[in-house]
Amino acid sequence: MLRLSAPATALAATLAAALALAAGPAAATDWSVDGDTSTLGFIGTQAGSEFTGRFADFTADISFDPADLEAVEVRVVIAVASFDSGSEDRDETAMDSDWFDAETYPEAVFEVTRVEATGEGTYEAAATLTIKDQTRDVVLPFTLDIDGDTARMSGELTVDRRDYTLGTGDWATGELVGTDVTITIDLSAVRVLE
Repeated sequence: MLRLSAPATALAATLAAALALAAGPAAATDWSVDGDTSTLGFIGTQAGSEFTGRFADFTADISFDPADLEAVEVRVVIAVASFDSGSEDRDETAMDSDWFDAETYPEAVFEVTRVEATGEGTYEAAATLTIKDQTRDVVLPFTLDIDGDTARMSGELTVDRRDYTLGTGDWATGELVGTDVTITIDLSAVRVLE
């Protein structure tokens, strides 16, 4: 079990710790994400202006054998209360029942179901993302560079916040807060040696 804290996106992903394993050398089974050089972020819009932020707290259980991609098991749990958009008012509002309802649903879960190579150094992870008990299929394209026992991955995907009942009531139309949210992942990891 990996425990990451600030400044460890997406939303996400959290999401990417699993992906750093996707194309590892045959001997690799586990990786440890470096929270100091990794970011799980998001991009949204409010009143027509873009804002960025991150989720600073998540855990990841990762089992990966590059020789058997069908057996990959990755489950990432995001503490939604670690939402940080750089605005105290916005961060507090995001925890309300119209948004994350953090008291009732304190965690979001990203779970990989399949990883496929799409080219040299490029991959796609098929996964499910669950927020507020709403589960949707997502696909995360990413790039991965492995150098010895270190790995660097980055990727992003866009989700419609309404699929997860994020922003109900007056927020639902998208006039005040945009409906599309981009989850950004930029992670570095080190191979766990047995």
